[in-house]
Parts: sequence; structure tokens; C-alpha cells
Amino acid sequence: MNKYKERINKSIAIICSLLMWGLMSFNRMNPDWNNYNNIYLDRDDFNRRINELGFFWVTRIGRVINLEYSIFFTIVTTLCLFSLVLLAFKLTTKPMLPLLFYSIFPFMLDIVQFRNFISMTIISWALYCLFNRKKDISYDLLSLSLILIAGTIHNTAFVYVIFWFLAHLKEVYVAILSLTGFITVTFFLKTFDFNGFLNHPILSRYYYLVKGTISLTGQIFFVFNAILMLLLVYWITKAIEKSTLSNNSTNHCYFESDLRKFAWIHIALLPLFFMSVDFYRIIRNILFLFYILFSYYLSYNWGKIKYESEKWLISSGIFAFIACNAYVLLWYSNYENVIRVIFDENKLLNWIFK
Repeated sequence: MNKYKERINKSIAIICSLLMWGLMSFNRMNPDWNNYNNIYLDRDDFNRRINELGFFWVTRIGRVINLEYSIFFTIVTTLCLFSLVLLAFKLTTKPMLPLLFYSIFPFMLDIVQFRNFISMTIISWALYCLFNRKKDISYDLLSLSLILIAGTIHNTAFVYVIFWFLAHLKEVYVAILSLTGFITVTFFLKTFDFNGFLNHPILSRYYYLVKGTISLTGQIFFVFNAILMLLLVYWITKAIEKSTLSNNSTNHCYFESDLRKFAWIHIALLPLFFMSVDFYRIIRNILFLFYILFSYYLSYNWGKIKYESEKWLISSGIFAFIACNAYVLLWYSNYENVIRVIFDENKLLNWIFK
């Protein structure tokens, strides 16, 4: 019976993956489409892209073989998306839920932010290797290498070098460093003069990220979001540990301790989110891994009535976390310029419903 349910789960996961593929890879217009199209066609952008040479050479490969940007976009997004789907199948025997959660948020934003999506895919595999570091030291080195490669695609990915280092520390030290980091970064951001960015050839591109602050409502949202994630990860991992100990089971999320550390790092990053919502992509890019942990909890048969109220509370928290992210950061903020455009400007959908 369990094998039958697993086959059903995987079948739905495959259908969900194909639907996402059709929506992403055949998209032909979004807020960033023209920008990336111009980058792709620009033969003289080496100096402007010297800080992101990975993306420079990826686009040049497409141009060398005379691919139109739309075809190049379809090929690259197809490879990245199904690489992410493969990761879901490797990390869990029930990949349906994490893929469904991902399709709710942040999938739509990944359609728009093409370069970030490539980087996010590489980071997901880098962290998968990091999770396996105890099996073989080569996984550790491969993880760091992939993070550095992702950073050449999108500079934001270099931040995950910090995640890589902190993952090797005990959790209590990560918690202390994260809380200390929150205080330190808050003080630094209030005293540092970022106007010097304007005169720097590379940093001037990122001045828009540090020149202001988001609203108080937005700051409250991000604080609530970070605390809820931390609580969920702790509740879930404690429940998994209790079940594992009582049932002597080996079928559990072996990367749960690393995700607890990442949830603490989320707290340290809050001051950056208060400046610009764009910084939230640092956490957004690893949500898929948290979704796998959430999905494991939701699909696990606890078998004891005393856990029912606890499971109801945690399940409500999971859906609240996903729904709040999807509403605030996607539906409320980007309906007109992202969601509507993506559905209107899809070659496959237009062909089916013409």
C-alpha cells in the first residue's frame, strides 16, 4: 500500500513539474525579459559583466551556436528546472508536496529572475553536497566550489559561503553568532555611508539596494516570517528526533540540523531585508530545501493520537508561512507585472488556447 501511495505521489510530482515547465520555459515576456534579451545580444558587455563572468560565458555559448534568446531561455530554464525536480526526488521519496509548495512560491518570481534562477539551482545542489559532507570530504569541497560558481552567475550567491562556514559549527555557536550578527549589522547599516557606492564601477549597480528602508509593515512581516520559520524548523526537527528515537527509524531528514542553522542565519539577515525586499532572495533561494523538510513532516504517519494537536498546529504554521510569502511577496506585490504577464505571454498556452 505504501509503495502504491509513493507511486501516486511521484506521478503527481511529475505532472506538477511538467506544468511548471510549460509555464516557465515557454514564457516570452516578463518584467526582466527585455533586460536579459539585451544582455544576451550585447557583444561588448564583458567589462560590464566582469564581476559575473559565469553568466557572461553561459550567454556567449548560446550566441556562439546562434540560438535566439527565446530558445536559449527555454533550454537553460528546462535544464535548471528539471535539475531542481531531480533534487526533490533524491532528497525525498514523496516529492509531490515540496514541488507543489515551490509552485506556489517562489516559482513565479524565478521565471522573471532568470540569472538568479540559474544561481539558485546551483546553490540547491551545493547545499545538497554540504548535507552529505559526513559521508565523504569531497562533498564538502564540491559544495564550496559550486557556491563559488553560482556567485559568478549572480553575485548574491557568494553570501552562501557564510552559510557553508557556519554549517560546520555547532548549532549553539551559530545561534549566538546570528544574534550577534543581527545587532552588529543593524548598527553598521545605521552608521555606514553608502553614498560611496555611487563612485564605484561595480558597487554602484547595487546602490538601489541600500539607499532606503521598507515600510514598518514590511519590517513586521519579515520579523514574523523569520520567527515562524525558526519555530517550525525546531518543532519539526524535535518531532522527527522523538519519532526516530522511539521507532528506531532511519527514514528521516538527515539535513535537519543544517536547516536549523540556516533558520538562525535568517534572523541575522533581517536588517538587510529592512533595507530592500530584494535581499530576501538570499532566503527565498533555499526555501525549496525547507519545503522538503516541511513535506516530510506533513506526509509522515505519526500513528499516535497525542501528536494530532501538535501536528495540526505545526501544519497550520507551515501553510501560514507559505501563504504569507505567496500573498505578500507575489500576489500583492507582483500580480499585474508578474503573474498576469506570465500567463498572457506564454507561447505554449497561447498555442493551446488560440
